[in-house]
Amino acid sequence: PRSVEIPVSATASSLHFLGGVARGAWPTGGDAARGKPVLKVTAHFADGRTEAHVLENGRHFAELGSTAAVPLSQPAGDFTRRGQLRYFTVNLKAKGPLSKVVLEAIDGEVVPCTVALTVGAEPAAAASASAQASGAQAAGAQVPGAEAPRDLGPKEGGKGDAPLPETKPITWAAGKTKVLIVGGGSSHDFGRHFGETDGATLRAAGFDVHYTEDRDQAAAELRNADVAVISVNRQFFDTQAWRTAVMEAAKSGKGLVMLHPGTWYGFAGWPELNATIVGGGSRGHDKLGPFSVTVVKPEHPVVRDVPGTFEVVDELYYINAEAEKIPAGTAAIEVLAETSPSERFKRPHPAVWITRHPTARVVGITLGHDGRVHEHAAFKTVLVNAVRWAGQPAR
Repeated sequence: PRSVEIPVSATASSLHFLGGVARGAWPTGGDAARGKPVLKVTAHFADGRTEAHVLENGRHFAELGSTAAVPLSQPAGDFTRRGQLRYFTVNLKAKGPLSKVVLEAIDGEVVPCTVALTVGAEPAAAASASAQASGAQAAGAQVPGAEAPRDLGPKEGGKGDAPLPETKPITWAAGKTKVLIVGGGSSHDFGRHFGETDGATLRAAGFDVHYTEDRDQAAAELRNADVAVISVNRQFFDTQAWRTAVMEAAKSGKGLVMLHPGTWYGFAGWPELNATIVGGGSRGHDKLGPFSVTVVKPEHPVVRDVPGTFEVVDELYYINAEAEKIPAGTAAIEVLAETSPSERFKRPHPAVWITRHPTARVVGITLGHDGRVHEHAAFKTVLVNAVRWAGQPAR
C-alpha cells in the first residue's frame, strides 16, 4: 500500500520506529538520493489537530539489503537473515492523546519498511542526538563507515549465507587460459552449479579453471588469472583487498564475466562495481519461472552458435529497467541477447551484454539461478564464448 492508517488510543510525546530501511534506498542512487523524502508520518490527535513529519532517504532510511549507516537512525540489533533493521524516534511538538498515525510513501521508487511503531509517553532523548547528526550531515560531514569496505566482517559472511567451504590451494597449469570462478553466499547452490557444473563446462572447452568462495584467496589469485567469472553475493566479501583486485584486474586488461548475482546491485557500499564494471545492474526480478532469451547481435563472438531464441526456467532480472535509478557515470552497455517481456515492466531486459570499459573485456550474464540453466546447452555456449572473448587482449 502507498499509505496505512494505524489506530492509536494513547497519549503520546514521541513515536519510536523499528524499520528505517527501504528497498531502493541510499546508498543506491549515490549522494544525489540522500535527503529526498521517503515517508510522511502524520500524527492525528483526538482533538482534531494533526502534526506531520517527513522522513528522508539516506538520513532516516538506508537500503534494507545493506549494512550502510545513516545519521538519523541506528542499527536495531541482529534481527535479520540478511541486511539490517534500524531504529529511530520522532518527537512530537506537544504531548496529547492520539487517534491514529498515518504512514504515507512519498517516493514511488523507494519502498519504505516499518516493522513496528511504538508510542512513547515522554520525549525521546535519542531524537535530539539524531538532530545533531543531521546538522553535521547537512554541513557535509561524512557518516563514519557509511561506505567503507567492511573488512572486519567475518569471511564466512552473515545470516543466510551458506557455510564457507574448505579453501583449497590453487596451482595454475601452464599454456592454458586461467579462469577463476568466484562464488558463494545466499539463495543459490554455488558450489554445485557455479563451481562444479560451470567449472566442468569450461574445463571441457580447454580452460584451466579453479573455484573459490574465500575472499582472501579470490583477491590474491585474481592477479594470476586471465579471466574472472564473478557471481558472489556473500556478505562482507567486498573488502578493500577484493575491491582493489577487481579494479586492478580491469585496469590491466583482464577479462571479467559478471554472472547472475554478479549483475545485481549486491554491494551497496561499492557503487563503482556496478557503475564501471557491470554497467548498471538489477534490483529485482520476476518470480522463478519460464521465459525466453533472444539473441539480438548474432554476429558478436559471445553469442556465436547460440540459438536465435531459447527457453529457460530462471529469474528474469530487471537490468537497468528504471533509467532514473541508474547512477550518473555508469558505463554504457551493448546488449547481445534479451529476455522476453517481464511480468512487472512488460518489456524485455538485457540477458547478455558487454560493458564499455577502457581497458578490460567485460561480459554480463543474468542467467544462472539453478541447474536447469547451468546444464542448458545454450547457457553453456554463452558461458564458454564469454570466457573465450573476455580472455583475449582488450582493444
